[in-house]
Amino acid sequence: MIAMNAHPFIELTRTLATLKNTGKCGKLLGKLLSILAKEKTPKWVIDNWNQSGLKWSDLINSECEKVDLLEKYNLEFVVKGINNNCGKLSENKMTLEQISEYLLKLLKEENFDNITSWISLNVGQQSKQPQFVRCLVTDILKTSIEAIDESWRLKSETFCKLLPLITRYVDAKRDLELQCLYAIQSYNHELMYPQGILSKIIDHLCDQYVLSDDAFIEWGKTENPNERNGHAVAIKTLTSFFTKLREAERDDSSE
Repeated sequence: MIAMNAHPFIELTRTLATLKNTGKCGKLLGKLLSILAKEKTPKWVIDNWNQSGLKWSDLINSECEKVDLLEKYNLEFVVKGINNNCGKLSENKMTLEQISEYLLKLLKEENFDNITSWISLNVGQQSKQPQFVRCLVTDILKTSIEAIDESWRLKSETFCKLLPLITRYVDAKRDLELQCLYAIQSYNHELMYPQGILSKIIDHLCDQYVLSDDAFIEWGKTENPNERNGHAVAIKTLTSFFTKLREAERDDSSE
């Protein structure tokens, strides 16, 4: 209910009053804030905590109990803010499946700062890896493509709002640009090549200058045996796009 803003933070003083009197409030509060930080991002917890006007003394009986709670549940970020990795939710490396699960929840909110904050704190250096880029792009597609009757529709507004995330984590690196295109190719294959979807996706990527022309050209020519699924169909679908791309390349080289 708190995650859906149906139960304001300030109401915790009332709902947890009995537990505070018995000295058991800290454990529940620690678990609650930890879960909220995972599901809604640490920044969300900080913002809502500060806006509520809550003080630790409203819920915790002693400074010692507060310190133990912050350390045990990795909640130092609520006090210190998000910096120096403060607020990292787990010392254990998250699996791609776990990352994808949380990303899908965050992407639906379309809040760039919350998403990047969560990635920074919980994915860390993994965000520079090809596997993460594929995961991110696939989740963006899952968020942006919806089923209608027996077909699929690209929610262009949603997709375009999320494109800055691809720009940020691909970071103009050719190998990661290719991973982005492979992820699109793979998901298009998974959906059994819905009519018009791939062309619209590519158009948006070009209009927003998310990927380089060289990346598209290399993708079109790739013979990577691990990326065969959907590749031939995707390139054939985009015949007109690649023709224009090659013409523009020839014009540039002749100038």
